[in-house]
Amino acid sequence: MPVETFGLTNASIQSVNTYVGNNDGNWAVAKRIVDAFAPHAQATPDMTVRVDAGSVFNGTTLTEVAAQSTGTIAAPTANPRIDRVVIDRATGAVSVVAGVEAAAPVPPAIPAGKAPVAQVALVAGQTQITNATIADERSLSTLGLASGAFANIGTLATLNANPLLKNDGSGNAVPAIPMQSKSASYTFAAADRGQLIQFTATATATLPGVATTGNDWWVALRCSASTLTVSAASGQIDGGSSITLTAGQSCFIVAGADNYWSVGKPAAASRALKRQVFTSSGTFTPVPGITDYKVTVVGGGGSGHKDTDLTAKGSGGGGGAAIKWVTGLSSNVAVTVGAGGNGVGSQPQNGNPGGTSSFGAYVSASGGGGGTGASQGTAGAGSSGDINIIGYPGNWGVGGGAPSPFFGPGTAANGGGPTSHATNYGSGSGACGNGVQSGNGAPGIVIVEWIE
Repeated sequence: MPVETFGLTNASIQSVNTYVGNNDGNWAVAKRIVDAFAPHAQATPDMTVRVDAGSVFNGTTLTEVAAQSTGTIAAPTANPRIDRVVIDRATGAVSVVAGVEAAAPVPPAIPAGKAPVAQVALVAGQTQITNATIADERSLSTLGLASGAFANIGTLATLNANPLLKNDGSGNAVPAIPMQSKSASYTFAAADRGQLIQFTATATATLPGVATTGNDWWVALRCSASTLTVSAASGQIDGGSSITLTAGQSCFIVAGADNYWSVGKPAAASRALKRQVFTSSGTFTPVPGITDYKVTVVGGGGSGHKDTDLTAKGSGGGGGAAIKWVTGLSSNVAVTVGAGGNGVGSQPQNGNPGGTSSFGAYVSASGGGGGTGASQGTAGAGSSGDINIIGYPGNWGVGGGAPSPFFGPGTAANGGGPTSHATNYGSGSGACGNGVQSGNGAPGIVIVEWIE
């Protein structure tokens, strides 16, 4: 694959062509690293593992290693087993370290001079190794380094092998650049390129102007205090004037052509929509730290008229509704949920209206009217809301009760069946006859919502 120039990608500010072009180019840059000795199943799965091409470096010589396959891996006889695929750090040759069968198997130890490539989960009677049974465990930062390179990491001769690592004297790769600590705000200079800095007190870290650093400048930051604010002397960072790290968070800061970008910064905590639903009257207590709320109120539904027949009788009207943004709320609020109009049993008798729902003095919605022998129940209406909604009037004759503004229909007219009460918040009940009691209108509802 030909080489490309690495370019930062940011879908929120780049054109589609620039973003896609940079992305394709970046994968061309990354392929040699991320594909090195990548493990996977064969094209036609069998009991071997295929390992892609890679390279090993011993401090002075770079050896290219062609793609290769493991020998046949025998399935366990009774219990599961985990085997390890490894490569030789000096030659890049692949081999398999067999684990031990057990009800809860563990992977075998990695032999000296070997680099881990993958774990393979095996079961008794297995005849194929698929990608689903292979777990990639390559350590890409040190995978292609032979023992000679480990001995020399961090020296002037081989610093470019990996400028962030060095040998700790026991064969372990450790950071070559010690972490510095700052207990106060700090202004970076171009000479701070590549430094690892921990802030142990609440502070502001000011980056130098991008024009003075060049686009290969970077630092690694860690916040171990409550807050670290990172800003730039000129230009932006992540498209804004600053970013904030909280206790325990870390990230890289990288200079681009004109601005800075963070890499590895934890995403901001997601915010959630919360609500409290009142189906009966009560008190709303504001959430600590939250002062703005969306309140929806629906009045109760009215009940239908009662008579000997349904030919000319009114059903109950629907409650009104209102939506209000209440801001600056800091004290408790009385919540009233309007009752549904009670059904009636004697005849002829008018239905009863639904009650008014309210959220303190901020917003309210009246209930629907009761049906009469002369007219259908009237519609309720919202009041003092940012959005005020007039409900539905009842129906006449055999028509059912009015629907709720939001929650569904009222009950049907009843010529002799069992009494049916309205259940959808704010809906009305139908008229009734032939000795049947009219149903109750549905009660209203109050819903309080907020984001935290």
